[in-house]
Amino acid sequence: DCAAGFYAPVSGAWTCAICSAGTYNINSRSTMCQGCSAGSLALDGASACTFCPGGTFASMSSSTACAQCGIGLFSSSPGSSACASCPAGTSTSAPGAASASLCVAQTQQVVVSMVLQAAPETFLDSAVRQKVVAA
Repeated sequence: DCAAGFYAPVSGAWTCAICSAGTYNINSRSTMCQGCSAGSLALDGASACTFCPGGTFASMSSSTACAQCGIGLFSSSPGSSACASCPAGTSTSAPGAASASLCVAQTQQVVVSMVLQAAPETFLDSAVRQKVVAA
């Protein structure tokens, strides 16, 4: 018999092989490991799959890692296979949002900040630029 996280490549074999990343095994007499479902992952030698935490996802089965939700997306439930989009007119300020409450309205201040970074001398005279930067 093989320990959890291992399998016998041939039934009745004396040697056990480790389950590869993305797969798991809890049955000591199994001749193969099972793939984790989308939304979860497993490392080498796993006896169970682990759900991707909020703010991340795994879109494929047999995943070896969870990916962060991008900016403008969120995943509030562990075990997500995809991220949801923020409501129209809102976005997250950073990747990995684990709640829709992190989707905030895009304000004029953000727009002004982007303009200042792109080409401040084109859009604002120096007095206005100093006031906006100081804010």
